[in-house]
Amino acid sequence: FYFSYYQAIIIGWYYLYRFIFTYKNDIVSRTQKFICFISATVLSVLSSVFGLFTGISAFLENDRKQNPNVDIPFLTPLDYHYFFFSDGFYITISILTIVALLSFKLYRFYFYRLFAIVTWILFIGSLSQYFDSAFNGFSFPERRWVYILALSSSALCGLF
Repeated sequence: FYFSYYQAIIIGWYYLYRFIFTYKNDIVSRTQKFICFISATVLSVLSSVFGLFTGISAFLENDRKQNPNVDIPFLTPLDYHYFFFSDGFYITISILTIVALLSFKLYRFYFYRLFAIVTWILFIGSLSQYFDSAFNGFSFPERRWVYILALSSSALCGLF
């Protein structure tokens, strides 16, 4: 359930980006994109209604109350688990990613800008435990979204 939740977030971001910022070679208008999105959503819901119902009802009926003794800090602690650039527990990102992010002249290219924006959002979001909590169904913060950062930063470095 969580993996499909992450994928829905990423596809939603990508759709919103492509809907707002059109590519110069797009052959589909915004209206056609919207109609395609609605029809794809309806077909997806119809094809997965049993699993969707089970997943949503399990999520809503899950009586996981937050432990009152656990305080989720707003900022991520400076711990070796959360380092991205040197021996990170979850992921290690190449320093080339920072160089690519700071190459602002390349932002004029559509797909470079797409992956740069996603990487910036994930880097800034990684500073807060609430970002981790949002990717864990708004419960205890878990850094389960780092594969998205790996994808966006590697695509950014590849385009660099």
